[in-house]
Amino acid sequence: MKILGVDTSLDRLNIGLIEDRIILAETAREAKGILAEIIIDSIDRTLREAKTSLSELSGLAISIGPGSFTGLRVGLSVLKGMAWSSNLPLLAIPTFEALVYQSGEKERPVAVVIQGKQGVILAGVYEFKKTLPILKGEFFTSQLHHLPEKIPPQALLIVLGGNLEVAQLKKSLPGREILINNEAGVLRGSSVAFLGLEKLKQGQAVDPKNVEPIYLQKAIYRSPIKYERVHYPHNDRG
Repeated sequence: MKILGVDTSLDRLNIGLIEDRIILAETAREAKGILAEIIIDSIDRTLREAKTSLSELSGLAISIGPGSFTGLRVGLSVLKGMAWSSNLPLLAIPTFEALVYQSGEKERPVAVVIQGKQGVILAGVYEFKKTLPILKGEFFTSQLHHLPEKIPPQALLIVLGGNLEVAQLKKSLPGREILINNEAGVLRGSSVAFLGLEKLKQGQAVDPKNVEPIYLQKAIYRSPIKYERVHYPHNDRG
């Protein structure tokens, strides 16, 4: 099965086209301020590179955040339109979940963190169940110095985005394995597509009219109580 995966959760446009376990084509472009102008052409070029048409696809996978307001809104709108017009299954892929899947770490928990405004961190802890990463509990918010209380000591930590200071993070979490400012924290379009394929096999396609993005700041400030767990919107589990 051929799956097109698209990630627009931060300032890059990442597109991947896969067939079963093979990457057919992949595109990564800086997209800050120009995403709406380049996304359709970039998808078209990726498909043409692999000599593939929309009619040959088995599904469309799109990252739904947490992430930036504009990027998620543009990416999801485009993929929803493609799903409707081509009658293709749409797979909603939470960005944290895709990063955990991309890491390939199945023997221990994996935590993904991203920093929003005023230094507030949004995080989630995952464990694999068979072929899919599963969120343990819910997203939670935290200040940096509270992270050791919330993330298991054996967990691998992946930092999404480049806002967190490396020195401060290592000081707050001494002895932890932290992946920051490297490829682990950059979500590939092919990883979105591979996770979309797993969800398609398990019958987890979504109704395009019901799926909504998980905006970073909305997720952080949904609760008025500091450090309260943030409930995962039920339509966003994919």
